[in-house]
Amino acid sequence: MPTTLFVFHADVIRDQLANDLENSISLPYSADRLKRLHAALSTEIAKSHAASPKAYRSLGFDPDFLMFNADSIATQTRREFGGNVSALCTFYWFYYRRIWQKQPGRLLEKVTRQMLMFYVPYCRAYDPRLTRNLGDQYSHGVASLSDPICRKVWSAYSPAVDFMTRTEELAQRGLRFQEPVIVPLIVFLAAISYSIWLVIALVLAPIVATHFRQWGRLRFIAAFVVFAFSFNAACCLEVAIINSLEVRRYLTVQMFSTLFAQLLGLWFILEFVVQMCERPMERAFRPAGPGNEP
Repeated sequence: MPTTLFVFHADVIRDQLANDLENSISLPYSADRLKRLHAALSTEIAKSHAASPKAYRSLGFDPDFLMFNADSIATQTRREFGGNVSALCTFYWFYYRRIWQKQPGRLLEKVTRQMLMFYVPYCRAYDPRLTRNLGDQYSHGVASLSDPICRKVWSAYSPAVDFMTRTEELAQRGLRFQEPVIVPLIVFLAAISYSIWLVIALVLAPIVATHFRQWGRLRFIAAFVVFAFSFNAACCLEVAIINSLEVRRYLTVQMFSTLFAQLLGLWFILEFVVQMCERPMERAFRPAGPGNEP
């Protein structure tokens, strides 16, 4: 976690280091150490962008490069602290708290930008692509399990060895899967309608809450709808603060909760419309009498 926070906010931390050095701020770390870290961080951010210019466009650099590259800033910082993990994590936490204290505007801007990636221009929990490149997915599977520690575990289990052999063969075949046109079309319609139904449901929910007697039957549905949409927002907010929603799995993992919230929102909207239509009919068929209008 501390390393993740450091690399995903590397640009803000770099600028804060520069500001602290320029103003000779008294900190728990020596100026020489901060100069070395600032120089290394600036260099590695530039390298990450040059190595992967299309990765993490919302950030402007590649935090995976900073974290996992052979001689990444994470490795260099660990060396700077002599391999003392406790001291290293303390430094990471210190500067993450410091940028919230000194540059909250930039962090809020980053969080807002990440949140908008989920909602605008369409909900990215859905993936309306027509063609799926399965070869790339198999390649990712091979790469993720090729770490020496993982390989040591699964290589001792023959079914896992067979599984990895088949996966490597499939990765080399470059398999592609094309879905029927109707499937991505439905997914795309769901994606673009999510934010629309969200806004409508959130407008109607306060109406139901403030006019309890008139809309009492809908109060439970309204509360459930707000909770369901809030669940998605909370998931996105957590990722936006800590990581980045450009990591695709943080979006796709929300697909089922997103679909549930969307269908629940549609149900709520339809129930509201039906009750709106029922009221004029009730007044029209209400018998005339004392206290009742004809």
